[in-house]
Amino acid sequence: MKTIIVKRCALAVLVAAVLFTTTPTLANSASATDARADVMYEATDSPWLDSRGSLSDNSRQLVNQIKDSLYHGLNPANYRLDKIVELHERLNDKTLSLSEHRKILVNLKSVLDDSFYKLANHLGSSLVEGADVQPSNFRHSPKINAKSLYQSASAGDMSIDEVFDSIAPSHTDYVQMQNALSNLMHELSVGVGRTAVPATETLKFGDEHEVVRAAKLRLLETKDFDGSSSIDSRFDEVFRDAVVSFQARHHISPTGELNKDTIEAMNRSVTDDITSVVVSLERWRWMPRNLGYQRVIANIPDFRIRMHNGEQKIADMPVVVGKNKHKTPMFSETIKHVVAAPTWTVPASIANKELVPLERKNPGYLQNNNYELLAWKGGKPYVVPFSRVPRSAFNQAHFPYTIRQKAGDDNALGDVKILMPNKYAIYFHDTQAKSLFEKETRAFSHGCVRLGDPMRLASLIMQLDGVSPERTQSFLASKKTKQYDLDQHIDSHIVYFTTFADEDGNIQFRKDVYGYDTKITKALQKNSLLEVINSDKGQTILADVDNIQL
Repeated sequence: MKTIIVKRCALAVLVAAVLFTTTPTLANSASATDARADVMYEATDSPWLDSRGSLSDNSRQLVNQIKDSLYHGLNPANYRLDKIVELHERLNDKTLSLSEHRKILVNLKSVLDDSFYKLANHLGSSLVEGADVQPSNFRHSPKINAKSLYQSASAGDMSIDEVFDSIAPSHTDYVQMQNALSNLMHELSVGVGRTAVPATETLKFGDEHEVVRAAKLRLLETKDFDGSSSIDSRFDEVFRDAVVSFQARHHISPTGELNKDTIEAMNRSVTDDITSVVVSLERWRWMPRNLGYQRVIANIPDFRIRMHNGEQKIADMPVVVGKNKHKTPMFSETIKHVVAAPTWTVPASIANKELVPLERKNPGYLQNNNYELLAWKGGKPYVVPFSRVPRSAFNQAHFPYTIRQKAGDDNALGDVKILMPNKYAIYFHDTQAKSLFEKETRAFSHGCVRLGDPMRLASLIMQLDGVSPERTQSFLASKKTKQYDLDQHIDSHIVYFTTFADEDGNIQFRKDVYGYDTKITKALQKNSLLEVINSDKGQTILADVDNIQL
């Protein structure tokens, strides 16, 4: 099983061991043997009973997987843990008749089956289908064959632990989010409230204010402040650095000042943080289990793109993503082409709503900005001179020509574009609007992803494909449109994580730039851990799960 740092009671392990190594007894052993043999006849395809008709190690493993589901953001109660415990306790009743014993064993097998299939599908696929709750998400949840996995466990080819390890996400990011959830659940169970930071005017280095004392205590709790300076009302240099650290993790402009946005983030409740992590874990379950050895991942709310070669991060740069009315979609595709000195074929929506009105208002605008007009014949485009296009064409509701901007210094795509062919016409590219990368929130494009350092990403992609640095540099410096087709395709993923872990395992929070979190959170309220943490059982769920009396 994957290593998860959790705080557990030793009693839980002992109880589970006692539960499934103790053979239930009847009033007489012959009846017990007959009952088990009878049930085994009907359960030869089941992983829950061993050759003696006793509950197997797989049964214990399933119970532990159900208990561990809490650290996946799931609700153990949804997998009938209480019913399993109840039935097992009844099996230990020495006054049971043969028929009663048999009935309970059959019932227990049925409950274990139901729990297995439900948990396998939730953990291996998803609680909710991403495409249903997150608009513009065109990545469908992985599908598993739970029946085949069940049969493998029954045949002894896989243990239940191996089954669940094979279907749950194993990405480092996912495990780090599990660790974060474990810490948050422990914080919730302890019941010690977070230090509240009162609202105040903006405070900065050198100020002295009682709010600073509260903020120091809060940042001591978040581990952004190490307590190396006094817990007092003075806004000193050590505290300023702590504020910068906290701001960076919450994507707040790192001014080092104690301002409105920073105080609001400090006052997030533990259930707020748990909710964010549970949503993130669900989004990870929508992801492919294999992200690719060489992969490029663009995270929309983080406004950054990262490239990995195995476990090594080799690129990390800011990006500009789609504005709210032109949201960048989420999908996974392989990068297949790099284009130097690209042309830009303008989407019809942009042509009709933006460029054609500019041409109507300022005749000659398109030609003066290096655009050309295309018509189609036999499935192939050809250039139509502006002199042959009547002005009335620009007054039509749908402009009858395709508009394409030629390669050059003023081309909207800049010097390079990176293509992962898809039906959404989305790609990575350079841009002329370099100043936008200086902004904290960078949702300004029509949907494509603009790169902060496009030449570096394109160069890495080509060199990983075996192209020499010299040839790569020469290709990317071309002023004439050229396309390089990769021999080894690289996986790319456009994702939407408002909560994630950085390389050091620190949890990062980002603003929900497209407003997707609310709908997902609402959908998860019915089936996940979220239905518990906001109830009167929220504070005791760790004890309730770990201290089951069997």
